Amino acid sequence: EEKKSKSAKITSISSVWMKRIQDGFSHYKIGYAAVIFIAGLLAGNIFDLSGKQDQKIDNLTAEVHQMREIMMMSLLENDSPIERLRAVNISNELPESDHKIAEALLQTLNKDPNVNVRIAAVDALINHASSPSVRSGMINSITKQESPLVQIALADAMIALQERESVDQFRKLLEQDDMNYNVRNKIEHTILALN
Repeated sequence: EEKKSKSAKITSISSVWMKRIQDGFSHYKIGYAAVIFIAGLLAGNIFDLSGKQDQKIDNLTAEVHQMREIMMMSLLENDSPIERLRAVNISNELPESDHKIAEALLQTLNKDPNVNVRIAAVDALINHASSPSVRSGMINSITKQESPLVQIALADAMIALQERESVDQFRKLLEQDDMNYNVRNKIEHTILALN
């Protein structure tokens, strides 16, 4: 009986400890589950905030581009050549794929009364030269230019772009009798480089 009683006490004590251990693990399981759940919520919120921040940044970037475009278009209509030069320089900060900007630069190249502004327009148009309409606009502009400096700038641009279709326009320019010797020389070299 004594042995049975001691054995029952030991079994009772061990079962109590086993129960406590199991309860402890179940509490830990609940704790682990709670920690994982809270970590998941936090991670979700962080990623959600990150997505919202990215969208805000994209919206701000689009607004800045739009403001620069409006400012550029406004400055191109200014009477001051310095302001029009500033407008052309602003165009370099805008996306290359913007059709309105490229069109405005082509208009500037063909119609601006200031030689420096037209030269700056040639340089800016090189950044938009991935568009076939810009390239053809630059080619068509070659024979419209009377300034030797703009003609040379266009010759340099056509070489940089390796635009072989411009050769015919340069040949038309060479038909002018009163052409500056240096410009004639430059254009002849341009034609050779593009052939």
